[in-house]
Amino acid sequence: MLRLIAFFTGLTASLLLCGCNTGISDKNLVYVGSDEAESLLQQGDTSIFGTEGATILVDPRIPWQYSQGHIPGALSLPLESLFFDAWKLDNAGIIIVSGESWNDSVAIAMSKDLLKKGFKDVRTLKGGLTSWTESGRDIEKGL
Repeated sequence: MLRLIAFFTGLTASLLLCGCNTGISDKNLVYVGSDEAESLLQQGDTSIFGTEGATILVDPRIPWQYSQGHIPGALSLPLESLFFDAWKLDNAGIIIVSGESWNDSVAIAMSKDLLKKGFKDVRTLKGGLTSWTESGRDIEKGL
């Protein structure tokens, strides 16, 4: 009986220490600049209904922020709806996540969550919408 209790205590301790760890950290993030992101978007079909392996630009901000200005062709996919709407990215080859500005916590969280969900080629736009506009590129407004 004592061995059984010790076994389950050890098993519980090991699950608590490493069982919930997905292994995704900031080290797993891949950043791209505005030039590279634009090049990737121009190379392939950016439509979510396009061919397998399309490059998709995801904007994880809430809808009213998205409507105030976003990169043309960006898919509005708020971070809080990722659990229900991840299917929209099923045909994605490269996923580029763009936040508001430098070191955007929402974009970083979205990138990590996508990696946790098994998406293989997730990249984060360095500087987000700020770097996009500072490099002279246009934005769209509205939903």
